[in-house]
Amino acid sequence: MKMYAGLDVGGKRTAVCILDDGSKIVWRGKTDTHPKMNDAVLRRFKGELAKVGLESGPFTSHLFRSLAAMDYPMVCMDARRAADAIKSRRIKSDKGDAWALAEMLRTGWFTCVYVKSDDTHRLKALLGARDQLVKDKRLYAAAQ
Repeated sequence: MKMYAGLDVGGKRTAVCILDDGSKIVWRGKTDTHPKMNDAVLRRFKGELAKVGLESGPFTSHLFRSLAAMDYPMVCMDARRAADAIKSRRIKSDKGDAWALAEMLRTGWFTCVYVKSDDTHRLKALLGARDQLVKDKRLYAAAQ
């Protein structure tokens, strides 16, 4: 039986919901937002997980790559599209959002997005730091 795990990632805690093919909740709970903690929760279902999904966001790249390296079938969903589906629900909660993400994986109603590499993130940080240094130097030179 295939299972689908939705991860609603937060700054400190991640809500997890695991559904089976029939949309029945197999497991639901929260864990710390850390790859090893998420692995501890998902490990029981590893052989049966068809997809593990999370929304694009600030913690996505690290968590996505770490769980993919642990051989989980990871899917990164477009946050705007997922938010549109989630906000149609009457009650907004982390566990409800995790359920909605798992349901989107189960039904295929999601859009995948590309997760940038670590090198890309490093390059972006370096370019941002360089840009700030150039701006500071120009302000300093203009003040002289």
